[in-house]
Amino acid sequence: MDHKIEILSTPNEMNINLRNKTVILPLGIESSINSYWNTLMDEGKKYTRGKVFMIDSIHLSDHSLNVDLIETDYAHYLYSKKHPVPDLYNCRVIYGAAMIVTSDDKIVIGEMGSHTANAGRLQFVAGGIDSEDITDRVVNLEKNIIRETKEEIGIDITDPQIAQKIIPQYLKAGGVNNSVTIIFKVILNMDSKALADKYNEYTEGLLSKGILPEFSSILFVDRHQENLLSIDKREKVDYLIPVLGKICCQGG
Repeated sequence: MDHKIEILSTPNEMNINLRNKTVILPLGIESSINSYWNTLMDEGKKYTRGKVFMIDSIHLSDHSLNVDLIETDYAHYLYSKKHPVPDLYNCRVIYGAAMIVTSDDKIVIGEMGSHTANAGRLQFVAGGIDSEDITDRVVNLEKNIIRETKEEIGIDITDPQIAQKIIPQYLKAGGVNNSVTIIFKVILNMDSKALADKYNEYTEGLLSKGILPEFSSILFVDRHQENLLSIDKREKVDYLIPVLGKICCQGG
């Protein structure tokens, strides 16, 4: 399978819709998924088998992106990431990510917590589509990243005192799991120190309530020194180095 990653400009028109349909899996695949999930639970994982929205059809051109989604669950998604599944039943997803840029020109990177399915991985603020991101079967990815930013680093990017712009900038296609990521550039009115202070206050509040933050830490990368992240040995989400390289080269 070709795992080539493409980083494209986002098309002018994006339509992502949820069909009134739930995925139907062959009994053999469904049985394997259930067995895998039960093994994870026996190992003490605290995952929730919630809804996941899988790509049923996708059409991408220079000017538009049209995606139809159908409902499945997190067990199917995790199994697809770790096991070979025929293309028809592979849980391919689309999700939003936030490339957050502080007022002192630092890019915010999070390290996933040890309790998550991607422990230790470096990535932008990002997360799967939730039912809250869907209105009348239409998916709003900007709403998705607004929610994820609140959940992961504790800031409200709809507040003009915190953020000045939210701009869809890149589309990532390809990669090992063939997922599609819409990467929004979020320009903050806060510098990296103010954001770090706010993040630390937020995570301390979560921990005081017995809630584990999704990120174990955040780091700040100067976009003109993105090569420093290339030599970091930690696992990275597939789009991270290509996007950082692109913005460094283009000054975007």
